[in-house]
Amino acid sequence: MQISSTNFTQQNKYKLKNIQFRGYKSVFSKKLDEVLLSGTQPDFETQKFLISKLQNFIKKKLKSNRKIGQGFNGSVYKIDDSYVLKVHKHDKPYADMMDKINPQKFKNLKTYYGEPVAKFYDAQILRNVSSNGEQIQAGIPQKYSLMFTSEECKEYYEEFYLPLFSKIPQKSYNAIAKDCDTLNKMGNDKISYSFDYLNPNNFVLVGKTIRITDVITQETYENPNTIAQLLYSFLQKTDLDGYATYSKYSEPFKRIIMKKIVLAGMKYNLPIENSPYDKKIWQVVSNGLCKSNENYTNIIENLKNFQKIPNIKLRLQKTNDYIENIYN
Repeated sequence: MQISSTNFTQQNKYKLKNIQFRGYKSVFSKKLDEVLLSGTQPDFETQKFLISKLQNFIKKKLKSNRKIGQGFNGSVYKIDDSYVLKVHKHDKPYADMMDKINPQKFKNLKTYYGEPVAKFYDAQILRNVSSNGEQIQAGIPQKYSLMFTSEECKEYYEEFYLPLFSKIPQKSYNAIAKDCDTLNKMGNDKISYSFDYLNPNNFVLVGKTIRITDVITQETYENPNTIAQLLYSFLQKTDLDGYATYSKYSEPFKRIIMKKIVLAGMKYNLPIENSPYDKKIWQVVSNGLCKSNENYTNIIENLKNFQKIPNIKLRLQKTNDYIENIYN
């Protein structure tokens, strides 16, 4: 089933844009900006004011037309162009006290928007990933999965998502890989940090850039952010619960995305794989979904050899030529 560019219904269905509130900053956000800019804990009256405004928002505007995202445990609602509210999926928050404002731990991650800037007991305030509301999640958005048939979801994935993400500039994938590298380096031999790769919706296209949402998890092994995990989110998973299958139609788009992810990872020397599970991802993506003519074990070993090349430009040229060859 082909998507016609003249089919108004389909085009609007695929955009899935949220209600627009262009250029709007609420009284709550203006006051919160003052608090964050001051770098000090707000006094009692300021806290009382913020709590009152947030509770009023929860009471009157915590509705489906404000919901812009939903993960395994939490739902996200747009407050205004600056901030969003994240709450537990099935609970209406109390938000009756303001937690101490601490320095952001992951502020050096340029593409990450999942860290709260303030907490109000059972409610979190996060930066809005897209000020004008125009954002497209990787994979099949969860609300789309709930609204439409499996055939329509497959059509969306193969004829809208994959072509769109194959056109994203290489530098946008590079920025994600750079943050993965930064996050790996924040770990030590006792604890490490990882983005949530289980749900592709955590990666959001805004304009021509990719941004990351949701929580950063703690791991007990080193360097959990690998090229394999990025391939898993962008190519193996379709949504929180679904997995991609092979399609001749979408094969070229998958190959382009795979090459861009691999080049980005090689630029910053991300681990190719870090576990037997990662190796399985390589098998599924390279041999199953992209139909490379090279066995996945050889791909892993060859890429590891290329990573030994200290000259980045030469390393990327060797990688590019190799990826082109295995799909030739």
